[in-house]
Amino acid sequence: MKKKKKLTQVALLLVLMSLAVYASATTVLSWVVDETTAYDQILNAYPLEKMDLKAKDQGITVTVEGLVTDELNTYVYVTVESEDDSYWKVDYSEQGFEVLNHAELFDQPEWDYIGYYRAGSADLVSASSSVKTRRILLKFAPMMLSQGDFNLRIGQLVSDDGEMLKGDWSFTIPFERLNAESYPLDIKKIIELPYENHKANLTFDRLILAPTETRLIYDIAITKDGVDTVSSASTKQFENLALRLGELSINGHELREVFLGSGWQEDGIYLSYFPVAFEKLRELSFDGAVLNIREPKIVVEELEGIPQRIPFLEGELLVEKISDKPVKLKITDLNYKDQPYEHLEYEWHFNSNHVRSKWIDNEVVAIDDKGEYHEVDPSVLWFLDNDWRVKTISYVDEIESYYPPNSNEPSSDFENGTWRLQINAVKYSMKLDRPIHVKGWW
Repeated sequence: MKKKKKLTQVALLLVLMSLAVYASATTVLSWVVDETTAYDQILNAYPLEKMDLKAKDQGITVTVEGLVTDELNTYVYVTVESEDDSYWKVDYSEQGFEVLNHAELFDQPEWDYIGYYRAGSADLVSASSSVKTRRILLKFAPMMLSQGDFNLRIGQLVSDDGEMLKGDWSFTIPFERLNAESYPLDIKKIIELPYENHKANLTFDRLILAPTETRLIYDIAITKDGVDTVSSASTKQFENLALRLGELSINGHELREVFLGSGWQEDGIYLSYFPVAFEKLRELSFDGAVLNIREPKIVVEELEGIPQRIPFLEGELLVEKISDKPVKLKITDLNYKDQPYEHLEYEWHFNSNHVRSKWIDNEVVAIDDKGEYHEVDPSVLWFLDNDWRVKTISYVDEIESYYPPNSNEPSSDFENGTWRLQINAVKYSMKLDRPIHVKGWW
């Protein structure tokens, strides 16, 4: 069964709904509603963790609806209500909030926003229509203590138009850590990959069933002719091949992935899903697995003038300067439809010096399972069906600085000199032709 991929952070959804792109507003709203339902089911499953703590400042009332914590996550459910016609929400930044007793809860003397605030915190759908209400889920790392108080101070809110509002909405939130169950798997699986006789050696280590999350931990080694080409995933060194397993079903029940929940830990990769319960594990199944491939293609082109066309593989690339201050360079793949790759990996040089740049825009097309092309906005790529492929047509970079020879100070003077484009690799993906099935026995 085909399924839409997960979208980027839910906070972006209201912006995306206004875009004239492939994904409809109805589809976006449906995703938000489904995401809200999944998170609310977690809180509703533990009524003792619900609460109604309120703080008011600047004419805005912030309410803590509940806190659910276990060995994997800490979720805080927050509602922001305004007395006027404006919408406000918690600012997802270091200025937006702080856990005042972080040293006690996280065993750190300094508040580390990056270390303890979890990506994926999101806007939720509000059931209230009588007041201007925003519901927010704040995610944090798991806490060391089994019970105690979570002292949260919200110090800044943000409106839809980006206006910031400082204030003090402080809470002492009692908590008791809920238990999780860990089930060892120790299941090994060898998968034939559709690329140059490579194989994936998968080791499924364990499954954790927690109140906030179902987490699968596994490791992978990719080999060619019995020789490792990619070391274990726990080293985070995927090099040129990476296997994305696809959508997980347990005992035939498809799980919903937690957005931005998956990652690495010391003993392997972990995949995060909304909680499920079952008496016995009979089968794990992954549908739509994709092999991501990076092929080195070192091509260096001195740009005698801009704009300039340069040959690449069986086609041409057009290099243009679209802005002088700041300098913005654009690469357009003139023959993208005929090229086998989907994306370029490249870097810029000025007067033979590597420059610091940042990507600011690109143009992409999506190719459906019938081979038809569709123009899409990059922001909604998560909506595309698993069978669709994405190709990048153009790349726009803002050039920031470089280090001239014999200088320790960066320079942003690009008035006189020669540009060089260095292409390092091409990237593309290949879908596995069959699902991955893993049998269990507990």
